[in-house]
Amino acid sequence: MAGVFLWGWDSTSEKWIPVEVDASGNLKVDLSAVDLDDIGDVNVPTPTDGDVLYWDDAAGKWQDKAIVVPSDLDDLDDVNVPTPTDGDVLYWDDAAGKWQDKAISAPSDLDDLDDVNVPTPTDGNVLYWDNSASKWQDKAVSAPSALDDLDDVNVPTPTDGNVLYWDNSASKWQDKAVSGTKILDADADTKVDTEESSDEDHVRMDVAGVEAFDLDNNGILTLAKQSGGKIYKNSHQWWASGVTAVPEMSALDSDIQSEFTHDATAGTAAGGTSGTTLVATASIFAASDVGKTIYNTVDYTFATITAYTSATTVTISAAIFTSGEGFRFYFTRFTAKAAGNYLLLCNTLLVQCHDQKLLVVRALKNGVTQAQSTFYMSGLNNPACQLIAFLSLAAGDYVDVDFYHGDGSAQRLYAGIRYTYFSIRKIS
Repeated sequence: MAGVFLWGWDSTSEKWIPVEVDASGNLKVDLSAVDLDDIGDVNVPTPTDGDVLYWDDAAGKWQDKAIVVPSDLDDLDDVNVPTPTDGDVLYWDDAAGKWQDKAISAPSDLDDLDDVNVPTPTDGNVLYWDNSASKWQDKAVSAPSALDDLDDVNVPTPTDGNVLYWDNSASKWQDKAVSGTKILDADADTKVDTEESSDEDHVRMDVAGVEAFDLDNNGILTLAKQSGGKIYKNSHQWWASGVTAVPEMSALDSDIQSEFTHDATAGTAAGGTSGTTLVATASIFAASDVGKTIYNTVDYTFATITAYTSATTVTISAAIFTSGEGFRFYFTRFTAKAAGNYLLLCNTLLVQCHDQKLLVVRALKNGVTQAQSTFYMSGLNNPACQLIAFLSLAAGDYVDVDFYHGDGSAQRLYAGIRYTYFSIRKIS
């Protein structure tokens, strides 16, 4: 009820004093003499007009401060435009960490642009990008008045009837004469002719002055430059029984494209020859001899040169020599310059072979057998073993032929262009 008092302890007077409550029992407190600054977490002893209250983490109290509303853009902390001029724009300056002002002038000419350099253009000039200057530059462009004005054309003095052709070596279009039924190169030694004589009806082609092709209605008559050739044995070679090896054929009958390797060299084993190390009495070896067949002329055994040490020393695949023995080493090899299909013919003739003895001739491409011919002797005779084979070769593939007989004793592989030979020709 109104006017009822409760008692409360006054710590200042250290007495119990009456405290007034209202009719609902709510405590009546007189704050008429209390200021905001009297509150414990507020510190505003001398506020000024317009101050705002803000929390100060460092003091742990509510404090007051003045709020200044900027009157100019330059009043902002991150703006520095103390004296702007008419037409300036505002831009951010990373180095200053502020917004600054600067004048922007619109270019009046193309040359005013930073990446353009055309101070004195002339009528008809075009604009192009110059990598070296990193600028757009101008230059005159004139349309060619003649075919020879083009960069990739070289026809300074064409003559009547010349044709234009691409020349790989010059990387230009060149001109050459077409004479009647002929197409000729500059010096006329390479040509195509469809009528060399009146109404001949042949297609002829010459290369470097040699007729390389001749075609009529019966087919191809001439292929003078087509790959092929023949080598043969020009000295007898004793052959031990049971041995398979490449025979020496060092005589050349023909070699259209210089694809046969048929050289042979003789030597004598010197002191220091032991096991698979062969030392010669003279400087006869070269690094290119690796892979060649080597033949012992004393006991008719064979090996292959497997490594080059010096002009006098090589390593061979088998220990077949002692000091003082003679030898010959050689290739009997065809290496294709052009890919295609080849016809191979190889013939061997063995003297005085006995009854029911075996002869074998093989063709090997890159060391791998591709074809083989086998012959059994009937009675004592001089048997020939012949191999005919079709081979598909890539450019760089090489072909060797090897031979075997099982007579039981050493016999002679007979020499002569008709008897022991290796022939090959490209057919397509």
